[in-house]
Amino acid sequence: MAKWKNAALITTLVLPLAITAGGEGVAVASQARPNQTTIKIHKQIRYDDTISGLSNDEKYFAWNHGSDEDGQHYFWGDGTEANKDTVTSDGNVVSSNNPFDWTNYRWVGHDEYTVNYTPTDDFAGQNKVTWKDLWSDLPGVHFIGIQLPDNVMTIDDDGEPQIIAKDAKGGVAFTTSDGKDIYWQDILKAQLGVQHSDAANPSHETPKHNFNSKTGTDKYGMKHEVNHSASDFEVEFQQLGAAKDLTEAQIRQALVANYADTDETDPVFGGKAGAVTDENGVLSFNNITNGNWLFMEDLQDSTPGLAEMVTQHAAPIFLATPYLQPNAEVDSKGNGTNKGDKTWFDNTDPNAMHIYAKNYAAHGDLTIEKLDDDTGKALTGVQFAMLELTDDQLADLQEQIDAGLLSKSVTDIKAYLKTLGTEDETLFYGTTGKDGKAKFSNLTPGKTYYALEISTPTGYMVNPTLQKVSLNSVNDTQVDPTVGGDDTTVQAQGGTYTVRNDDSIALDKDINVQNPVTVDNLAVDGYDADGNPNYIDKATNNPYYDDDTLWGVSRGKAFSYTVDAELNKNIGSYSKFNLVDSVPYQVNANSWTMYVQIDGVVTPLLQAVDTQGNANEHSTDDGISNESVAYDSDDHEGVGYKFAEGAEDFAKSLGYTGAFGKDADALAAQTAFVADNLLHMYGQSGNYQFDSEYRSVQSGENGTMNLDFKTDLLKGLGELIKDDTTGHTSVVFKINAQTNSAAQADTDLDGTDKSINNKVTLNYNPYPNPTRMPDPTPLTDEAKTHAAGWDIQKVDENGKPLAGAGFDLGRRVNENNVENVISQLLTTDNNGNVMSRDSLIKAADKLKLAQTGSEDDKVAAATAYFNSQAEELRTAVKNGQTPYVWFVHLEAPTAENQHGELQPIFDVMPSNIQMGDIYWTTEQALATTHMSGDDGYLQYCGLADSRYILTESIVPDGYNKMADQKFTLAGDENSWYLQDTSKLLEFPLMNGDASDNKITGTNEDGSMSGEYLEVENQKQSKSIFPITGGVGILGALAAGLTVMGSAIFNHRRH
Repeated sequence: MAKWKNAALITTLVLPLAITAGGEGVAVASQARPNQTTIKIHKQIRYDDTISGLSNDEKYFAWNHGSDEDGQHYFWGDGTEANKDTVTSDGNVVSSNNPFDWTNYRWVGHDEYTVNYTPTDDFAGQNKVTWKDLWSDLPGVHFIGIQLPDNVMTIDDDGEPQIIAKDAKGGVAFTTSDGKDIYWQDILKAQLGVQHSDAANPSHETPKHNFNSKTGTDKYGMKHEVNHSASDFEVEFQQLGAAKDLTEAQIRQALVANYADTDETDPVFGGKAGAVTDENGVLSFNNITNGNWLFMEDLQDSTPGLAEMVTQHAAPIFLATPYLQPNAEVDSKGNGTNKGDKTWFDNTDPNAMHIYAKNYAAHGDLTIEKLDDDTGKALTGVQFAMLELTDDQLADLQEQIDAGLLSKSVTDIKAYLKTLGTEDETLFYGTTGKDGKAKFSNLTPGKTYYALEISTPTGYMVNPTLQKVSLNSVNDTQVDPTVGGDDTTVQAQGGTYTVRNDDSIALDKDINVQNPVTVDNLAVDGYDADGNPNYIDKATNNPYYDDDTLWGVSRGKAFSYTVDAELNKNIGSYSKFNLVDSVPYQVNANSWTMYVQIDGVVTPLLQAVDTQGNANEHSTDDGISNESVAYDSDDHEGVGYKFAEGAEDFAKSLGYTGAFGKDADALAAQTAFVADNLLHMYGQSGNYQFDSEYRSVQSGENGTMNLDFKTDLLKGLGELIKDDTTGHTSVVFKINAQTNSAAQADTDLDGTDKSINNKVTLNYNPYPNPTRMPDPTPLTDEAKTHAAGWDIQKVDENGKPLAGAGFDLGRRVNENNVENVISQLLTTDNNGNVMSRDSLIKAADKLKLAQTGSEDDKVAAATAYFNSQAEELRTAVKNGQTPYVWFVHLEAPTAENQHGELQPIFDVMPSNIQMGDIYWTTEQALATTHMSGDDGYLQYCGLADSRYILTESIVPDGYNKMADQKFTLAGDENSWYLQDTSKLLEFPLMNGDASDNKITGTNEDGSMSGEYLEVENQKQSKSIFPITGGVGILGALAAGLTVMGSAIFNHRRH
């Protein structure tokens, strides 16, 4: 089978041509210059393109195959009719310059040229083979002559043809239906012809016209002497610029519509309907007026059925009439010699101009364009295969793709494809260049191929689409420039298949523990090196971190995670998109808001809410939530949904027609619609178990929150991002979380993973048919934080447990933690637990407020105090002060009382009460005093990194009060509070460690194990010598530290 290459359709200005400005051949000879010319176009096709036994030279000779078997691109002839000899100026008679008269025979002398040939097959026994033997006349072919404006081609002062400039008036040949200008310079080209004169080594390059315009020897050794006034130039048909996106047939149709005179009156030419070549393959264009003409073959309007049969198409022919005949002579001054009657071709039959149309093998092409689906960025170096397949081969290839063929190496893929076709015949390969394009130029019009991406760009997902591509006939004038998806047809030439690859999506989980972030304050502050959004709280500019190593969290601290899952534009066709959030048992997930993020703009869409329709940041259970609770939105149990404020249009686009807002009926309608159509949320909360004294968590199991996106939600998200060109698109969940009573001392300081670690997994399949490709490897990420604290045992000077000691804990406030502290201030409404009248009165009494007034006065005074704390702290810090706030608990369940009143404990708290949320107050008088038990045990844990002070407010009888102890507590070696080592002089580490690694409580016999702090009180009768433990990384500074008082902090390891 011939290997058809890119056929540049080239035509020539038939020579010789006497040239003057104006583009017309001008006779200076005695014969008058004609006004009209008869053009006879001959249509021949090859006898057989599979002749066997011919040498390469013979193939070139017999088939007009340029440099190989693909180059039959030009038209033949010098205007004379074939089978008539040419007489040269010196009287010699040679075979016609028309190659259809040439004879192929053996070289027998110095004046005779041939190429070696041994008659075989169809020509066996013949002594000679002529070109005419190898070609056949083709009747029934329609040509149309299009007269172009005179200024399209003109001749300059140097005799060189010029095509009208693009910006000149009339420089546009026509405008396409989609508004693209096609210039004459896009479709016509004037240039010098190629000369061949080396008879000893004839070139196999087909000349751009069929004979030399100056005396010389052609490629086959045929000598030619032609008129020296002939032009050295030619005009070719080409396809550049926007014309490359059109077929020749489409260009012809547009030119006919704009320039052809088809009224069939005057002049009469072959453009009229039914004008086809006769039985000799000849079509006469009679009385062609002088000017620029383009003759084009139109097989569609030829004899019915011919277009499907003929693969040898005539190249467009440009002529500028009238023309001198080849035997016309002029003298040295350019004057005619009056020799002969045939100085000009004219409109008489004997002097008609004969044009033998050159053929080219009908070819098709398709350009594959590879783009990033989100940004439109061209992707280079991507390999594609184009295959011609039988039905069985197609089924086998699809089966292999489904089984994971494209996950193999390109070498392995090609090895398999080799079993399906022959490379360069039914199997072709192409690689995208810098423009992201790979052009397949050797396809056959009318055939069906299948395009397949066989290499995946780094950072992108496999595109398993096996795209059917059916090329239209080269004669089809239908404008069909693209193929893809269900559109499987495309014009034979200039078509494009755009393949968009989705970059590999990313999953990113971050955490912000500084303060709660309201729905409208989530914002993006640029993107990280991996392209993930950097989320911040725009109210405070506090960022979200990959992990919280700086601050830590206290029990009851409201904070938030972000889970950002990148979206590609084909998200609507994903067969799976499932987020699984593993919620640490130390954390309660209270609510979430789902946003879409597009190029840094976050828009809230959907919320998981409580029964009142609130996306709460806090829980009302004081962090006491030991048991696991299951929920499932498909069962309409334990889950409430509502559309975020401002997302009403989004909801309606998804088909929701109900009411919005928080009232019961609206919530029920929204919840049902979301659960049924958009999102399946199911899982269970975590659970944990304390020891019998509520001191240490003995076991814990993380909760799980599954979010299965349903098709309608995926499609809705796809609609929101479809116009984005940045690639910065994602769906993000802001999960409102809060540490519970299980958050004690959860750190990685000892090298083991005991931090509060929230892990998320994204399971997805980007293909509409989940069996088409296996699920990609799930994406995972995590975000850690920690709580810090210590087990403490109060002992006497002999190391025996000492009961009845009471301690208050203060926290130092500074510019970095003031808002964090304020978020946990004790108020009149503590996470939804309203402070009672009795509690307010008690607070007033503790603070000595309104002591002479009524109870109402006390309530008012206490209320005013609680309401003013936040601003007082901000003012103090702004003025450079660093005040303390004091630790307060709410009354929580005990073994005897499973339901505490959740009111502040302004007095003492025994060590066997489960500790819930931590609050802070600006007055020590309101602090909850932690008492050592009979075993001397107490704990301060579930604390954020900070600088603290421990003061003994209740001293056992007969003992000295210990001096206030300042210390630094941190749960990570990168903590902000460990970065300024100078501060550790005033707030040292407790015996060299930043925190306990695990709160363990006491053993059954009252002893303690693991790591803990031992606080010793000395009797009043003994002399006091202040002693401190080591300070770890600041050991060199220990000698300068003095702790006043009668307590010894010992760091015990057992």
